[in-house]
Amino acid sequence: MIFTQDEHMMERLFATVMPFIRDEKEDCLVEFEIDGKLISIDTTSISKAIRFIRQWSEESLKHIRIVQEYVYRTGIACNLDRSFVICVTKLSSVHDMGKVGIDFDILEKKGGLTPDERSIVRQHPLTGLKIFSFFADALSEEERKIAESIILYHHERWDGLGYPNGLKGEEIPAEARLVAIADAVAVMLAGTPYKEPISPDELPEILKAEKGCHFDPEMTEALLCAL
Repeated sequence: MIFTQDEHMMERLFATVMPFIRDEKEDCLVEFEIDGKLISIDTTSISKAIRFIRQWSEESLKHIRIVQEYVYRTGIACNLDRSFVICVTKLSSVHDMGKVGIDFDILEKKGGLTPDERSIVRQHPLTGLKIFSFFADALSEEERKIAESIILYHHERWDGLGYPNGLKGEEIPAEARLVAIADAVAVMLAGTPYKEPISPDELPEILKAEKGCHFDPEMTEALLCAL
């Protein structure tokens, strides 16, 4: 069951979140290497949210680090403003926080989801937005808008077949398009309970096939050049 379907469950979730919100801020540095160069990004302002997600799942933290790496790779390869790319890289850490409201039996299911289960999963951007509101005061207004956009729209598709709003093309904010491709790459490389991971050698052909369908064509081409 998703938390938004039961106000008492949502209250218990918030009770879990609040102790982390009341904690003092602590430094959180994201580091990864690209072409032999160490990239370091200070995520202090979002560290409360990261600490909360850590309590939920260590696997989520591994996923987040891969997403952040591919957001950065893609954004820089697209020649987007570096400060914007760094901001999106930092804030991409909260993209899936709404999944804390989904039963683990659904998240870890090895077979395909039923229509009802799929509907529950598709609510996680809305759940994430509610959870994020408890952390939002740690960010500037610009950062908050970007984070909210990432949470809400990172499952939208370039062809308009995504969710929750069925946005199409450049109706989807750039930050959400960046996270969408990075999130998908991270999932494909790691695999899921019902699908084996792909090898890095398989990634380029899959990206080419989804260019202009699932993913922004320009960002897809940029990532292909950056691999």
